[in-house]
Amino acid sequence: KQKIDKKKKNQVVSIRYDHADGTPATGPDGWYRCVKDRADKGRLLSERYYDDLDNPAMCREGYAAHEITYTESGLIAEEYYLDDNERPVAIAEGYSRRMLLSEDEIDDLDDEKKNEQLAIYWCAKEAIFKRVSAYHVDFAEQIEVDRFRLRDEGELDATFVHKDGYEEEFELEYITFDNHVLVWVVG
Repeated sequence: KQKIDKKKKNQVVSIRYDHADGTPATGPDGWYRCVKDRADKGRLLSERYYDDLDNPAMCREGYAAHEITYTESGLIAEEYYLDDNERPVAIAEGYSRRMLLSEDEIDDLDDEKKNEQLAIYWCAKEAIFKRVSAYHVDFAEQIEVDRFRLRDEGELDATFVHKDGYEEEFELEYITFDNHVLVWVVG
């Protein structure tokens, strides 16, 4: 069963599993009820999992709660994964807290063009992440996008640092249009 919040544009705020007779059932992910907290714009702020006695329950991915903070522009700033005692827990990706930008990248942001720059950083890091097909990637520590001058289209240089310390260089290109960004790895 899904509980819908009409005030938040019919967004799912709660999911629970029941047997046909209405008694609680454990779902395929190992929990009975999931409660989601969303911001007015629909962004997920947190999700928490519970067993049929309303105690925190670990889901299949190994956490009981997932919390997200956003930048002013609406991009994900950090994600936290917590166990059933509200302690940080490393999940399958290998982290309990995930930062998306390095300190240098944060310092390179221009207040007037911050939203556009953040979108390009995020898309560039996603493109590299998909290209290298690696597990347990720390976007802030392992993917460094060099400072760039924001234009309607341009080129980017970036470095991916593998777990063994090997540094792989990438050239990327990007284009912006109608409030969208497209970034791809060259070659």
